[in-house]
Amino acid sequence: MDDRGRKVIPAVDFIFAYDVKSVFGTGGAYAGGQMLVVVVFCRDPVARVTAQMFLPLVDLFKGKTGSLVAAAKVFASP
Repeated sequence: MDDRGRKVIPAVDFIFAYDVKSVFGTGGAYAGGQMLVVVVFCRDPVARVTAQMFLPLVDLFKGKTGSLVAAAKVFASP
């Protein structure tokens, strides 16, 4: 739940089925406007400070996949 008590992940059946204790995520956008979102589900409680250590991973992933996205090898139009 967020700070206001709202369910962040509405798929409660998924949360209970996999005994999820923590969920966190980050995201960004490629130069062409395509969005990237990373959502992590954990079976252990994860402190905010620990989750924040994962934030740089989205930039690393974008750096490694940016040329593929630019060449339309990912997110290509139908």
